[in-house]
Amino acid sequence: MLTSYIYKIAYIVLITAMTAFVSKDAEYYLDQGIEKCDAGCYTGAIADLTRAIRIDSSLSDAYFFRAYALFEQGNYDGAVIDYSRAIKIDPSDAVAYNNRGLAHYRLYELKEAFKDFNHALSLDRKMTDAIFNRGLVENELKSYNDAIRDFNTVIKLEPKRATAYKCRGFALSCQKKYHAALNDFNYAIKLNPNLTEAYLYRGDILLELNKNNESLENYGRAIKLDPAYATAYLSRGEAYVQLAQYERARKDLLKAQELAEEEDDPTMRKAAEYLRKLDLIDKEPRK
Repeated sequence: MLTSYIYKIAYIVLITAMTAFVSKDAEYYLDQGIEKCDAGCYTGAIADLTRAIRIDSSLSDAYFFRAYALFEQGNYDGAVIDYSRAIKIDPSDAVAYNNRGLAHYRLYELKEAFKDFNHALSLDRKMTDAIFNRGLVENELKSYNDAIRDFNTVIKLEPKRATAYKCRGFALSCQKKYHAALNDFNYAIKLNPNLTEAYLYRGDILLELNKNNESLENYGRAIKLDPAYATAYLSRGEAYVQLAQYERARKDLLKAQELAEEEDDPTMRKAAEYLRKLDLIDKEPRK
C-alpha cells in the first residue's frame, strides 16, 4: 500500500512538473507572438501564437493576438473566428468585442458590428474607439444623427482626434449641412494634414458650392498623398466633366478604372458610366 501511495505521489509530482513546463512553453510562444505583432511580423506572429494554442488552448490572449495579426493581413473572417474564441474564454474583454466589431465592419456585416460595439460599450462605456466605430456603422446605415451624436462624444473625450472631425463632417455633408461639414474637414486637416479622405470630402463639398478650382485643388492633394486612390481620380474626373474639360476627365476616369480592385467595385461602375457619357459627347456633331 505504501509503495503504491509513493508511486501515486511521484506521478502527481511528475504531471505537475510537466504541466508547468508545458504552460511555460506556451507562454514563451505567446510572448514571441505578441512581440512579432508589435513589430508587424504578422506571419511569424501567427505561427508562434498557433504553437502556443496547440500547447494550451485556454490562452485567450493567444487567440486575441492571432486575431489581431489575421486582421492586419486582411483575413477578416479568420479574425472574427479567433476574436470569438478569445471572447468565449474571457467574456469581459471589451477590446475583443470592439476588435471583432471592426472585423465585421470590414466584411460589411453591419448588424453584427453594431452589436459588438454596443457590447464593448456595455463593458466600458468610455471606450472611445467603440464609440467612434459605432459612428462609422451609423454613417454606413445613413443614421446620420446617431453618427453625429457618437462623433460629438468622441470629440468631447478626445478633442484632437482628427478622424472624428472627418467622419462627423461626412455625416453633416450627407445632410447637406455643407458649411458645418467644411468646418469639420478644415479642422481635421489642421490636426492631420495627411488625412487623405478629408481632402476628398472637402473637394466634393466645394464642387457642390461651385468652387471648382478649390475643389480640383483638394482632389489633387488627395491624389498626391495617395497616388493609388481610385475614388479621388473618379471625383476629379467627375469635376472635369462638369467643367467640360473632357480630355482631363477621360484620363482621370480611366485611371480610376485601372485602380479599382474589382469589376463590381462602385468606383469602376461609376467611372464606366461617365466614360460612356464622354463617348456620346465625342459623337455629337461639332458646330
